Amino acid sequence: MEKRQGRKMSMDYKISREEIEKLVNQVVLTANETVNLLGVTTQRLHVLVKQGRIVPIKVVDRVSLYFREDVEKLAEELGQLREKYRPYE
Repeated sequence: MEKRQGRKMSMDYKISREEIEKLVNQVVLTANETVNLLGVTTQRLHVLVKQGRIVPIKVVDRVSLYFREDVEKLAEELGQLREKYRPYE
């Protein structure tokens, strides 16, 4: 809450469950979605995490979640490396 000119201002936001789900689906990827987007195996994804090249935003039990923006950035980097080191593929 903010105070302006001696009065309290209440910031009430109501977001529906559907809006939250839509936002999460746009911004967050599962490990399987990440593997598909990067074009790597699950094992390679684990290596990338251990190397610190990508960091999961949440890990619960055996489920890891990643920011789409981070995955897309890494996908671009990996694509450039593939072009450099495997130009004939």
